[in-house]
Amino acid sequence: MTLRSEALEGGLAYAYFEAEFHSSDEINGATPVRVGTVPEVGLRGDERPENYGVKLSGFVCVPKDAFYTFYLSSDDGARVRIAGALVIDRDGPQRGSENPGHIALRAGCHPLKVVFFQATGPARLHLEVSAPDLHKGPVPRQWYSHLQ
Repeated sequence: MTLRSEALEGGLAYAYFEAEFHSSDEINGATPVRVGTVPEVGLRGDERPENYGVKLSGFVCVPKDAFYTFYLSSDDGARVRIAGALVIDRDGPQRGSENPGHIALRAGCHPLKVVFFQATGPARLHLEVSAPDLHKGPVPRQWYSHLQ
């Protein structure tokens, strides 16, 4: 996919759903209550405490060809797809923990989709990255973009 930089805007598209979900797949057919943008993979902070879902979409634009490891912290379930590949699968209700996923990427922008649901209890959604010559840390905000 060739992207023109003038067609991109920083951050990710955000869709918020209110319902009881048991799998991130259930969110794909739901109608969002509201939409907007977020600067990075995470929650906006105005979600209700329990029983909701979030879908984030856009692109992750990496600076060089490398083998990247992404680390997802979520409570409850979530899935991360990059360039169509399922990189991290933490689906289903579960306690917060971190799961890594690996993918080789060429320099440039790759489609990113994160689907998350919150059942009950604490909520968390955070994505970090590492690569050769890149220490583990939050994915830089300037790596995220979405179509205008």
